[in-house]
Amino acid sequence: MLNLRIVALLFALLLANAPLWATQISIKGLFSGRALIVIDNQQYLLKAGESVNGIELVSADSEQATLLIEGQERILALDSQISGQFIAAKTTSVTIAPDPQGMYRANGAINGHRVKFLIDTGASIVALSSALADKLNIPYRQQGRPTVTETASGIVIAHQLQLDSVSLGAIRLTHVTGAVIEGQQPSTPLLGQSFLNRVELQRQNRLMVLTR
Repeated sequence: MLNLRIVALLFALLLANAPLWATQISIKGLFSGRALIVIDNQQYLLKAGESVNGIELVSADSEQATLLIEGQERILALDSQISGQFIAAKTTSVTIAPDPQGMYRANGAINGHRVKFLIDTGASIVALSSALADKLNIPYRQQGRPTVTETASGIVIAHQLQLDSVSLGAIRLTHVTGAVIEGQQPSTPLLGQSFLNRVELQRQNRLMVLTR
């Protein structure tokens, strides 16, 4: 009985010492390297790398801002909002708000090269165009396995290969199956199930939360 009381006391102390806060955060302006952030009705214009009230602006462009909150990256589009209580987690997570078209886009990287992904739960693997792959110096012709795939434009040639690494925010996975599709499409690389199956994906209202 005494041991149970000690365990309960230790658990209560851990909860008391955990970083916990309740707030509302929204994005009201987006610029290259800057974002206008509203925190509990107070406006702050932050540059990338600056922080206020424990919230750091990691990056920003005309479409979205990446915030670091208690060790977790959260990606917000213009006029999107998150609220509630947050506790610092040992896992790495990325929270993405939908854009005005209801699509989920986020900054990431392929083989260390920065890209902006469209998160596509209906895509079986990570997919990108050969035009982008050439810019990223991905050796898909040398290392890829030629195949054919059907797209909205018809049947096209693709090259399936193992990408050295794929990152979304702070989540980085290695040896991810990908496909390079001949031509200009998809115009935005697709983050498919070869990445998504290796993380935990949850929906919290309209937010998409990926945890590793």
